Parts: sequence; C-alpha cells; structure tokens
Amino acid sequence: MATFDSPVRALRCAAAVREDASASGISVRAGVRAGEVEFAGEDIGGASGRVAAAVAGAARPAEILAWRIVKDLVVGSGIAFADRGTQRRAGTAEKWPLVAVTACSRLPARRHS
Repeated sequence: MATFDSPVRALRCAAAVREDASASGISVRAGVRAGEVEFAGEDIGGASGRVAAAVAGAARPAEILAWRIVKDLVVGSGIAFADRGTQRRAGTAEKWPLVAVTACSRLPARRHS
C-alpha cells in the first residue's frame, strides 16, 4: 500500500509497476482510491485504506482498478478507463462503481527554461 499526492501519480505508478513486473513474467494488480488517509504509525488505515485494499482485491491479474470518482479527477491526463460495474461493500448495501485502466500514457519530463 502506498500514498500519493494525486490520483494521476498513483495510476501512473501502478501502470509502471505493472509494466515492469510483466516484463519479468510477474502479474500484479492494483486498486486506486482518492480520499483522506489515516496513518497508524507507519501503517495506512482508515476508510480510504480499507477501500483501496478492497478495490485492489477485486482487480483481475494485471489489472488496475479504481473508484469511478478517480476517473473524474484525472480528466485530461491521457489515462483511459473502461467501466467494470459495481462492487458491493462487504457487510453493507453500499455499492462502489469501478473502472479499469485501459491506457496510461507517460508524460515526458518537464523542461524548465
């Protein structure tokens, strides 16, 4: 589990890890959720941590899943998604709309003048 200062950075990191792992014959899956994070010492917890873990657990091998709101937050980033329906939150009637990353462009390094 890791935290990022933006969902675009989280998605690009997940895509890079997936790509590098795939080149080594390893299949990884990831889940991305945007929200406030609670820390217990060095551990990530709270509702956002639990939701991110559940989203990752719902991902298929080599898939990056995200909460639907993440898609809305990264408009214009070059990241494309496909709807993956909803997932019921264990023990509740609440459903989460999920999307899967289908393309994640890497931006060139910024040049400062």
